[in-house]
Amino acid sequence: MCRSRKAYTLAYKKRVDVERDTYLPRQSPKGLLWCTDCGAVYYRQHWTITPPQEIKERLESFNGVSFTLCPACRKIRDHYPSGELHLGGLWKVETTTEKLAQRLGRCLEKARGGKVVYKSHNNKFVRVLWQKEPLKKVA
Repeated sequence: MCRSRKAYTLAYKKRVDVERDTYLPRQSPKGLLWCTDCGAVYYRQHWTITPPQEIKERLESFNGVSFTLCPACRKIRDHYPSGELHLGGLWKVETTTEKLAQRLGRCLEKARGGKVVYKSHNNKFVRVLWQKEPLKKVA
């Protein structure tokens, strides 16, 4: 018995205009990159603060290592945040990615309770508002 396969379509998904982050390189750089500001290392197409031991040894010998600024340090230097986390109106935390602000908001809500509101602006910037709910009176 032969079943006909339904064609998979993305027509049901919401059309979102996604722009590429201009701080990320268009093509993956070759070799190891080491950020001169924060010490992050680029390998296997990702930036990381904690590389594996064999990568640390290559960094110490400067074998095939190029020095640069990571995209996050460039954003910080240019004061170009991609997200903000507002903590109950007291102060704000600026983040270099939208996802980081959203994750911080979810973790704060899980750990401390309260209410989190997410406001996205053209899929380039997100504002996360966390407000601790008022204490309930005990009778």
